[in-house]
Amino acid sequence: MRGRGFPPGRRGARPRSRSPLHVGARRVRVRRRLSKRCGFRVRVGLDATWAAAEGTGTASYTRGLIRALAGHANHEFVLYFRPGDEERNPLFQLDRANVTKRCVGGWGQIGRTWLSLSRETRRDRLDIFHSPSYFLPVCKAPRVATFHDVNMFLQWNKWWRPGMRAGWASLAIQTVAASRLANRIVADSHHAATQIRRVLHLRDSEVDVVYPGVNDLYFEESRDATAVDRYALHEYFLSVGVLSPQKNLEGLVRAFAALDRPKTHLVIVGRRDGPYFDQTVGPLIDELHVTSRVRVLGVVPDLILRRLYRSALALVFPSFAEGFGLPPLEAMACGTPVVAACAGSLPEVVADAGLLIDPNDIRDLAEAMSAVADDKSLAGTLSERGRMRARLFRWSTSARRMFDVYESFA
Repeated sequence: MRGRGFPPGRRGARPRSRSPLHVGARRVRVRRRLSKRCGFRVRVGLDATWAAAEGTGTASYTRGLIRALAGHANHEFVLYFRPGDEERNPLFQLDRANVTKRCVGGWGQIGRTWLSLSRETRRDRLDIFHSPSYFLPVCKAPRVATFHDVNMFLQWNKWWRPGMRAGWASLAIQTVAASRLANRIVADSHHAATQIRRVLHLRDSEVDVVYPGVNDLYFEESRDATAVDRYALHEYFLSVGVLSPQKNLEGLVRAFAALDRPKTHLVIVGRRDGPYFDQTVGPLIDELHVTSRVRVLGVVPDLILRRLYRSALALVFPSFAEGFGLPPLEAMACGTPVVAACAGSLPEVVADAGLLIDPNDIRDLAEAMSAVADDKSLAGTLSERGRMRARLFRWSTSARRMFDVYESFA
């Protein structure tokens, strides 16, 4: 790629030249002033297919970011969908004068991205193409890719399992390819940015940090029916996220089983990630004799999820690794106390607004859950801190920061 060399650290590799697209901080400030006077306008292509992946953080990210970006009427957006997204992708209903929609098919993820999408983006004469999740086409326009983490490399043993290996290989290959195609990588957190630079051998200037936001729905004060009314739950801990090994569901179930709270339930919300949950977590629930107190709800609509957050004793999020972690912020926006792992980006996101625990220490996790459930003063303090913390993460801010990234080289 023009302006790029080989990753540092390879014997005999030529040094990377300074990209002609790079601009210094002073020049960015000058261009911001000019854009306000002259009307900076950019035509951005975005791969909106990720918004259809119901029950994933990637879908929440794609929906929140594109809706916030499209609210800036002085810019144009071309959204690329798959055939069939008319029914299953909520972004297809985005009706704005500055938004154009394209349906692009293709054989498999790689075939669609590198062949069909590459051809379509060249025809649309974009100023920038932005992928909200790793995969980048080959196009003439400057390219931006959001990398949520590099756990496919750092946590490879949790991906290398029956039913997931082909997906892991595709993601790993396209992540490396996108890191070389992109003019800029966007990370969700400073922790994720550090790992991305180290694993993929990128320079500091090649990775920017733009925090995701929280859906405004979770801040709204409304008279929701409680989870008690809908699911006949009286008191419960809540777990939200894809049901995958890195979420540490086994540790959560063991900690829950260790509690002396026979009337308390554990509610698990999220989509299954291959056969892992049914083959590993389900049998563990039976083995620990807590089957009658564990409710697995699968994917639920946002309005119902808000009800579940607001009625819970706490959101428990003991992941081994996270590039960001939206559920803790959603829970905090609802005023729900959070118990989260002191791992990955979670300390950066949660800060002092939640209880941070060692995800490998079952006793530590169980004690934190008990403390939040039994100490009303502590729960109240965490609720108030959580609301204040969540207000710092809004999609409107994320969109403005993303435009700064675009403007720095568009």
